Amino acid sequence: MPYDLPVEVVRRAQDGDLDAQRTIADTYTHPFTVTARRFLGQRFPNEIEDAVQEIFLRIFNHIRDFDFTRGVKFSTWVYTFARNYCFDRLKSKKPVARALPALSRHQEDDPLGDWIDEERGPDGNAAEDEFLGAVEKALKRLKPDSENIFRLREYQGLEFHQIAKVLRQPIGTVKSKHYRACIRLRDLLDPFRPSRAA
Repeated sequence: MPYDLPVEVVRRAQDGDLDAQRTIADTYTHPFTVTARRFLGQRFPNEIEDAVQEIFLRIFNHIRDFDFTRGVKFSTWVYTFARNYCFDRLKSKKPVARALPALSRHQEDDPLGDWIDEERGPDGNAAEDEFLGAVEKALKRLKPDSENIFRLREYQGLEFHQIAKVLRQPIGTVKSKHYRACIRLRDLLDPFRPSRAA
């Protein structure tokens, strides 16, 4: 993030100086709004302003933890708060019952093509809540980056190029991590796969 502030501004903010804190807020309101819109805007456009306010609240609650001696830029430190908050919000959004059945595209290269029976939905294998609970547990067993990519793609409906932009990763890397996440989830959720007649 190309927004950095003089050291003395950050130090004053750490000491509770309201003018310094307002300077920080003025500097980062726009980039945080852009970040929140990228993560949340497509599905939750009404939450952008609240998200930015919550990000600042978290930053100012922890600003004294920022350590200049670690060599981390202040802009990098605050952006981490922004990104983590957005990921937390996405994770807190309980997916609708048919969020994952929608993955069954039945393409030859689709690793989840036979994972869920689209006609029956998850209740054909187990209670819906049980299935969604299993999905959440399975997602937690993925690497954090893969989990985030899967959620952004399948729950939030972002295109791969949008995810690549949000996470600042090459699109090929994003696609590869998403595919591997699907393979891993298929294995973890194998008990919920409908049996098929031979």
